[in-house]
Amino acid sequence: MEKAVSGNKPFYEMLLLVIMMVAAAFFFPKLLGIVSIIPILYFFIENKARKHSIKEPVFKHKDIVQDLKTTWIPFVTVAFFLQFIYFWLFTNFSPELITQVKERTSFITSFDTKIVLTLLILALGEEIVFRGLIQKRLNWKLSAFPSILMTSFVFALLHISDGTPVTVTMDLSTVFIDSVFFGYLFYKTQNLYISWLAHALGNITAAFLLIYFI
Repeated sequence: MEKAVSGNKPFYEMLLLVIMMVAAAFFFPKLLGIVSIIPILYFFIENKARKHSIKEPVFKHKDIVQDLKTTWIPFVTVAFFLQFIYFWLFTNFSPELITQVKERTSFITSFDTKIVLTLLILALGEEIVFRGLIQKRLNWKLSAFPSILMTSFVFALLHISDGTPVTVTMDLSTVFIDSVFFGYLFYKTQNLYISWLAHALGNITAAFLLIYFI
């Protein structure tokens, strides 16, 4: 477990941000996008104010190549392999899940430079919040495995969308599995570049399959 830099206050601030996002997701879903920007702003402002970035760097551009070498199997698994597996299972055994995913990602209407950049930016924002903030601070209080699981549960919860209980549960289970991989990559490397690249490539791969093979 990691030691908190400034006592318990940053930890409870993180919990408050989580509660705020979950409340927005369930009671004010149209505001979730705006509300989700607040933890990103908090991450950078609070890091600078308390100088976490010096003591606990999470963006390590010099280590990207080495970190990729040491984690390439889980990286490739979540960025590509799992996305093809989900797609194959959904199209062959549960077509309604494809509809569920397409409705949840309705902003993906074409596969072009704009959507790729959008997915890169969205993945970066989510990794800052869920790995750089939530998982890292949970790891102050808990060991790595429960920190990853709890972060992934919240991550999946915030991807909830309308649908039947079965399809929603199955859809969110894939989001949860992906998040566990992202969390593991961050835990092993403490480098947000690695979990971000895996996250973004996973989303881009899924978008490519939805656009060209449905």
